[in-house]
Amino acid sequence: MLREIFNKHPHINKIINVLKHGEKQNIQLKGLTGSSSGLLAATLCLQIEKPSLFILNDKEEAAYFFDDLVNILGNEKVLFFPSSYKRHIDFENTDNTGLVSRTEVLNKSGEPQNYSLAVSYPEALIERVITKSNLQNNTLKLHVGEKVSLEFVLEVMFEYEFDRSDFVYEPGQFAARGSIIDVF
Repeated sequence: MLREIFNKHPHINKIINVLKHGEKQNIQLKGLTGSSSGLLAATLCLQIEKPSLFILNDKEEAAYFFDDLVNILGNEKVLFFPSSYKRHIDFENTDNTGLVSRTEVLNKSGEPQNYSLAVSYPEALIERVITKSNLQNNTLKLHVGEKVSLEFVLEVMFEYEFDRSDFVYEPGQFAARGSIIDVF
């Protein structure tokens, strides 16, 4: 396997020691082409077992790097932190799928037993992020068997600015039919 070849390279242990022990030293890597940077990152992260954030130049480059990491490590450990806007010049038009992905990354970042790798880019990182306490205070948690009034749930959906629709097909929407509420 390619990761085993990377593990045997003499410089890998040097890089791992620098990263594990927090030595303040610059690490500069040259000559990595194609998916080799993703393979190296995955190899290092498996050895270190700490949360890591990879910041790439733009969304496209970050998406390719994210795909490389997912192909190497699987979906469980790798997260993508996108912008919450559909276009970086249109700050009124939010991307609900991006908001869901951002929230997932923020929720998982607080789980120390579940280290993960996050991939992002500067445009996404400069956006303001909700605080953990504010997120918890504005989360509606329902449990199986719990009885909640339909009016209360509808009021919460409108308060949190969910869009009411006939059919739910994207994040930020809800549909109410009789006593059933679909939420995405």
